Amino acid sequence: MLERSARELPEMADLLNAGIRAPVLGALTEYLAARAEAGTLRRTPDTAATARLVLEDADMVRPATGSPTRTAPPSRPAWPRIRR
Repeated sequence: MLERSARELPEMADLLNAGIRAPVLGALTEYLAARAEAGTLRRTPDTAATARLVLEDADMVRPATGSPTRTAPPSRPAWPRIRR
């Protein structure tokens, strides 16, 4: 809802970016950098860009909440089950 409102209200965009998104993005960047330094995650050329990609992708895969812009996940996988 905030993202949709931010398109029409510049002050809402400022609140969203500075008050919510920037601290989360900063914390995620620090987390990824620390994990890469510890060797538990692979290093990337640009940790800040990686953090933004993760944040944007996480937003895209949230479950549907009745919003017309989000689709529900499929009831079954698109690929057949692999039998052993």
